[in-house]
Amino acid sequence: MGKYARRAITLSPYLSTRFRSVRNTIKHRTNGAMIESLPIDPEGEAGSNADFIQFCLDEETEVLTERGWLGWEHLKTGEAIATLSPEIEFEW
Repeated sequence: MGKYARRAITLSPYLSTRFRSVRNTIKHRTNGAMIESLPIDPEGEAGSNADFIQFCLDEETEVLTERGWLGWEHLKTGEAIATLSPEIEFEW
């Protein structure tokens, strides 16, 4: 997507006077607002979320893990957390 947005800026006289494209970043010339393209990685790294997993945790939320109650910043990738199944049964 970023490739095509940068190409549009390059080709458009209107857009090229308002935006500047450098590598994977598009920058507004006046206010400095930026859009940065992040590569997608099927392993779920480098800014991607290939499985569209959503997390609803804030700074104060703790979840029960096999290591005890932990804040989101202490969770490890792939770590089991306590959940309820659709049948309202406890699961890791």
